[in-house]
Amino acid sequence: MSDNKILKDGKKVVVAIAGVQFAIDDNEAIQVVSEGICNKIGDKTYIRYHEKKEDGESAQCMLKLSDGMLEIVKKGSYASTLIFKENETTKTIYSTPYGRMTVAVKTTELRVLETDNIIDITVRYALFINEGFVSDCDVRIKIKSSQ
Repeated sequence: MSDNKILKDGKKVVVAIAGVQFAIDDNEAIQVVSEGICNKIGDKTYIRYHEKKEDGESAQCMLKLSDGMLEIVKKGSYASTLIFKENETTKTIYSTPYGRMTVAVKTTELRVLETDNIIDITVRYALFINEGFVSDCDVRIKIKSSQ
């Protein structure tokens, strides 16, 4: 299915992402709120949105939900595709303007609750970069209709 079809048929949503990285010597919180487009195609749900960075740069982002899996894709000067499946470890390449690195996520919990107007996602995982443990992470994603 083409991107234009997804955007044309999609409904407007608000995407709110809140997360915490529990590092060894510090905890780092993130929060993103953005407008996006949501569409169901078959048994998959796609949410497309833009994420603004502190430096003003914007990244194109997509959440893809399917049975027991969450995929987060970011495209821009920093690009990655993270795949979360409960009790599984997945690896990907994280590209930055300074080079590429291997990222692995070991998902300990993936919970998706969906109603007519809200999708509520909780993800807990361990983050590894170039085979080294970086932090445990908790992320909460709430998608709600803005129409």
